[in-house]
Amino acid sequence: MAWVLPGAFLQADYARPIRDYLSASFGRTAAIVLRERIFLDAGTDEETVILLADGYLAARAPSPIQLAEASTLPDLVRLISNWDMGSWAAGQTEARPASLSLTANERTVLEALDNRSDCIAFGTIASVQIGLVTGDNKFFILSRDGLERAGLSDSDCTPILAKFISAQGLSYTLLDHDRVSGEGGRTYLVGRPSGERSAALMAYHETFGDIRRMATSTFSKRRIWWQPNDGKVPDAFFPVMHHHGPRLVLNPDGMTNTNTIHRVYFRDKASQPKRKLIALSLLTTFAQVSAEMVGRRYGSGVLKHEPREAERIRILMPAGIAAPTINRAFERVNRLLRNGDRDAATAAADALIMKAAALDESVNVVLSKMLIDIRLRRRPWPRLARE
Repeated sequence: MAWVLPGAFLQADYARPIRDYLSASFGRTAAIVLRERIFLDAGTDEETVILLADGYLAARAPSPIQLAEASTLPDLVRLISNWDMGSWAAGQTEARPASLSLTANERTVLEALDNRSDCIAFGTIASVQIGLVTGDNKFFILSRDGLERAGLSDSDCTPILAKFISAQGLSYTLLDHDRVSGEGGRTYLVGRPSGERSAALMAYHETFGDIRRMATSTFSKRRIWWQPNDGKVPDAFFPVMHHHGPRLVLNPDGMTNTNTIHRVYFRDKASQPKRKLIALSLLTTFAQVSAEMVGRRYGSGVLKHEPREAERIRILMPAGIAAPTINRAFERVNRLLRNGDRDAATAAADALIMKAAALDESVNVVLSKMLIDIRLRRRPWPRLARE
């Protein structure tokens, strides 16, 4: 049989039982990722996967799904023809589609870096958890004007990072909060961790009708429906979805965040210089390539990381970098990011980490090309006829 499926077939957790069933039920199966977006006219820009399955109940043991990539429809036709003739067999893997474009040399470079003693998984030094689930962001997260219209004061609320785009650098401070608030952003979480309520706050909660409240499933999971703030303050923020790769944002002023952003808690009470070094390393080309490998591609080329996937990102943490050197690099990269120069920020992070790790510049040349190629494949592109 053959199926035309959305890209989520290869990446979504809910599709794993189907993938396992196919592997166990057919003698051979293949999934071909089509880079060309062929359903734009139908209103979707998601990747297309062509699933091929042959030899029903012929498998004596589960056979992993073969994974391949076709750039255009003619490439797809050729691959399917080779499949029919039994002359094609791709690598059997559960890897993300991002790995399909790698050359043998690129794989060798990645393996060499991955085997270094100073290369670690992000999850070994940090725990990644989901942010606050309010149940109704429009009601619980207000702008300054919304706060005034509701008759609430600052003491009735908690500062919150509601959208990752508001965090422009490597840290998000109260000064950033005030800037976003002044621009009309929704930066106030209604309610305090203590659960204490003023008369104005109680009156505001009363405006949420009983029928509407009973229909909100999230509220039934909380001991107090109007108390979304659990009081847990993350050490840093990590985006759930993004187009340009993940970025770790430190949280020096103890704010909280919504579930569109992950919370990060450093293990073993990492020192401030170490936290800054982690943030810098995560921005390097190597870590960004790793993030592409473990993340999920969706829709208009967005990359998504669930908490456990974020923890699998590999980063280089070379020893011997003095705290003043880390601080200077952090301030420079933070400034570049806030000025909108992401490429220069990554180059500065690379310069620090690659030098400390005694890596040749040729390694970063390979990594840079790899990252460009992977991101070009992740982001949607139209039919050749439209170009």
